[in-house]
Amino acid sequence: FKIQIMTSGNELKSNDKRFKGLATGCYKEKGTYKYTHGESEDYNEILKLKKQMTDKFKDAFIIAFLNGEKINTRQAIEIFKKQAK
Repeated sequence: FKIQIMTSGNELKSNDKRFKGLATGCYKEKGTYKYTHGESEDYNEILKLKKQMTDKFKDAFIIAFLNGEKINTRQAIEIFKKQAK
C-alpha cells in the first residue's frame, strides 16, 4: 500500500516545494506522473499514516500494488485480511 498525494502532467524534482518536505515515490500511468508517500504491506499502518497527512494533503488516498503492478485497493485489502489471519 502507498498514499498517493498528487499528480502532474510533468515530472517533478524530488525537492519540489509542493511535496512539503516529504520523501516521495513516483510512477507513471497513462501519461500522468503520480506521486506517493509511504509504503507498507500492512493496511493498518498505511491508514494511520494517511490520517496523519490529511492536514498537508487533503485529497491524499491509499493505492495498492502487487508485484509492481497497481491493483484495486479493495482487492488488496482482502488479500491483506487473508494474510493477517
